[in-house]
Amino acid sequence: MTISDECALLSADEASAIDDPARVKAVRYVSGSGFSEIEEEVTIESPLTVYINGSEFATVVCSPWELENMAVGFLASEGVVRTRNSLGDMTIKQDDGIVRVQVDGYEESVASKLFLKRYINSCCGRSRASFYYSTDAMLCKRVESDMRIHPERALELMELVTGHSAMFKRTGGVHGGLIADSDHVLSFHEDVGRNNVLDRIYGSCFLDGVDFSDKVIAFSGRVSSEIVLKMSKMGAPILVSHAAPTSLGVELAEDLGITVIAFTRGGVRCTVYTHPERVIGLE
Repeated sequence: MTISDECALLSADEASAIDDPARVKAVRYVSGSGFSEIEEEVTIESPLTVYINGSEFATVVCSPWELENMAVGFLASEGVVRTRNSLGDMTIKQDDGIVRVQVDGYEESVASKLFLKRYINSCCGRSRASFYYSTDAMLCKRVESDMRIHPERALELMELVTGHSAMFKRTGGVHGGLIADSDHVLSFHEDVGRNNVLDRIYGSCFLDGVDFSDKVIAFSGRVSSEIVLKMSKMGAPILVSHAAPTSLGVELAEDLGITVIAFTRGGVRCTVYTHPERVIGLE
């Protein structure tokens, strides 16, 4: 598949999945011209409340599309659903912002007792980093993978992320991300929250039974510790970002075996922060 084919795939996915933005009134100032009343398009941000087996579990703020992927990815990231078979019926009321999910064995699970419980031991016993919650400590694992990427492929994937988001072009108000193997883009997702983008990728792949061990994720957001923890939970070895990493993000990525390629910009440059052995030319 050529880069043009991949662009066409992303455009088709966006057209079928994303709602129209909202329109709001505003006042624009232009130096030398003064003020003028305008109407602007802004991306929609909505609360989504997830119920598990009839009981309220959590409310997340996200974009109001692909709510099945959003909910499943969030629950998988929190350790609520560990296998496809444990996920039962799901009912989505998009207008109300409610998702009801049946999860087999949830009440007896460790995740039901540890959600939002703080865990303060060090990550992997080496870095100064701490997991935020007990579910992170339970689910995060070191990623072992022979996956490798050429830096030119990293640049191509980031060009797809930053250049082919219809919602970003219209509003400038969303993050975007994709998952790909060595040759193909598997899916593209966007959301008002950068963490939500990875949850949407996780949810889509969880439902389709996709193996993360030979995949690369490219997205527009900052590489924080939370993003690296999500990568570890998925078992994805390579993260390409348009933005900067944080110090804690780099520490965690080093300890958890994740290759971070950040500041991937302009189709010409990128910076490899961790595990360069997966970047062709740096082995």
